[in-house]
Amino acid sequence: DNARQPRAVVIKPKVLVMSASRAAADTLFARFLGPRFSHLDIGTLHLAGGLEVASPAAQFAREAGVTELPSLVAWPDGLDSSQPAILSVGSSSGTEQREELLQSLQKLAVPSMPELTAANYFERCQPAADRPAGALCVLLLVPALATWSESTTHAYGTMRRLAIQGAVDGVQFAWLDSARHTGFADGLRSRDPAFRGEAAPADQPMVVALRAASARTGLRKVQAAQMFSGVGQLSEVQLSEWVADLRAETARAWGAARELPPLGGPVPPRVTTWLWAWMARGGWLIVGLVLGAVAVLIVYSEAIIKWAEKLRAQQPAGGGGRKPAPRGSEQPKQPHVEPPAHKRREQPGHAAGRYAARDADSEPAPASSSGGDSGADGHTSNGLPPGVVALTEHTIAEVLGGSANVLLFAVNAGKVDRASMDGLMRHFGARGRDGSDALRGWTLAVLDVSAALRVERKSPLLRSVLGRMLTSPCAVVRHARKLSTYSGVATPGRVEEWLDRLTMGELAWENLAAES
Repeated sequence: DNARQPRAVVIKPKVLVMSASRAAADTLFARFLGPRFSHLDIGTLHLAGGLEVASPAAQFAREAGVTELPSLVAWPDGLDSSQPAILSVGSSSGTEQREELLQSLQKLAVPSMPELTAANYFERCQPAADRPAGALCVLLLVPALATWSESTTHAYGTMRRLAIQGAVDGVQFAWLDSARHTGFADGLRSRDPAFRGEAAPADQPMVVALRAASARTGLRKVQAAQMFSGVGQLSEVQLSEWVADLRAETARAWGAARELPPLGGPVPPRVTTWLWAWMARGGWLIVGLVLGAVAVLIVYSEAIIKWAEKLRAQQPAGGGGRKPAPRGSEQPKQPHVEPPAHKRREQPGHAAGRYAARDADSEPAPASSSGGDSGADGHTSNGLPPGVVALTEHTIAEVLGGSANVLLFAVNAGKVDRASMDGLMRHFGARGRDGSDALRGWTLAVLDVSAALRVERKSPLLRSVLGRMLTSPCAVVRHARKLSTYSGVATPGRVEEWLDRLTMGELAWENLAAES
């Protein structure tokens, strides 16, 4: 872009750092000005002996209006400036004072006809409260060529002189680089349908006036008026008369309101700029929803895990429940037929059946059998899940003493609901039937706490086991002499973790022999 700007035509603002010290040009502040204000020509002037000596440098400073050193003297339009702007550096080197000085320099060192950019578009073309009602901006559209033509150079000089003189009140002048702002320039070059004639070619300069369509819309919608006379022979009088005609109430040169594309910046927008634009256009709502979902998962993670484990515990063993049969295809229930007595003795669960027969006259709890036929709800005909035997007053010694390890479940104790305990028993019953290494050789038994409490004459072993099962959903009894209770959440996953720790020797055992 710098190669396209003719240095002999577009004159940068001049700034001199005047100081009585020769080292002023090598201070951190002076070296900082160059990179900060790349659009300015910055130099230094050493005034040996100060302002009072009779030297050309001191005389030049006094004529410019400098009264104290060090100072910054700015000529916004170079040597054509009517009066330089003077900024006193001051003796304070604080950050706040230096920042105010830089902001003042940024405001004062602005040429009368700068290049129009996204940074100064609203300042140059938006009507301010202190400007006349007919305020507008006049732009010179510079063609997208490698060098400026004579017509472009002549039009730029004419408009710049008129801007420096301030002869047209309420009018701001600027020039537009059509190569950098192609879409914006094409929008201004397009002819309004109400006007006749041919538009100027894209390789020729054009003078365009621009104003806001209304105070309500601002510069989102603008009106443009194009000058069709020869720009190459433009004079200050012609330009002043054309602007005066546009500001007249009866002017018909203004086209209809139009929307222009945004001006391009000096560099492509960064990723953070696109991100902030997306956030401003509604992206904050998506980010808020995502963060809210993450917060809910963090706060209620434990409750969600428990809920998922409860659902998994309620699933029938073997993974997933049965698919519901289509309507109208229900199979009639087959009546249950008890096998003969000699057949019942040969079944794997004949011991549990024998225990149930012995207890039928003493306890209201139904007898259990580990080998009965399973119904549609995953229970045997005696009401217990497959593979689980009932533990009663009469069977406790035989069941606990017949196996090295007994996984004992407690139901009707008022701590865990029956549905959760049934799901737990079904889960471990299925593992026992599948030949799991962890439960190989184990016996699964269930103790009805409510029924056991109603037994008048309890054996010492039943009293010892019952006292520990009142607050535990399950326990492990080893050789009818030791017991370890589980007091956590009654879910398969948690109980399996507890069994792993127990078998690894991480948990303690209680002695039952002393109470038996």
